[in-house]
Amino acid sequence: MYVCDVCNRTYHWSCLLRLGCYKDEDRDSVKKDKTWACLACACLNDSEKESRHHFAENEEFKVVTWNPTGEPEEMTIHADFEQLVQKYLMNKGPGPNLSAPTADTSLDNLTRQGFSKDDTSDDLWHQKKITF
Repeated sequence: MYVCDVCNRTYHWSCLLRLGCYKDEDRDSVKKDKTWACLACACLNDSEKESRHHFAENEEFKVVTWNPTGEPEEMTIHADFEQLVQKYLMNKGPGPNLSAPTADTSLDNLTRQGFSKDDTSDDLWHQKKITF
């Protein structure tokens, strides 16, 4: 993106090419320049550029602020919160043992996914329901 130093508007290089404002060989010189003005600002004299820059900075820019909603700044905690947490932790089961081998470790990958080879049919693989 190229930003005009006068009006602060941004331009895609492909759009400048499409409009016929520049050619690909002009891109290096535009990148090397410390300041760049769009075609609308390039023909202005210094006082007009200063006026347009002042207008762009002070009147054209819009300040947008965002205030989060949906969550209060101070979260109110239920009076019995600590007791409810302790009750949950006391009644919570141990959960699965993820380091123990699973019931289907002896099966190959396709069988584990519910497929078995049936040589008597045209379709070599039929899905079957496996229960453990």
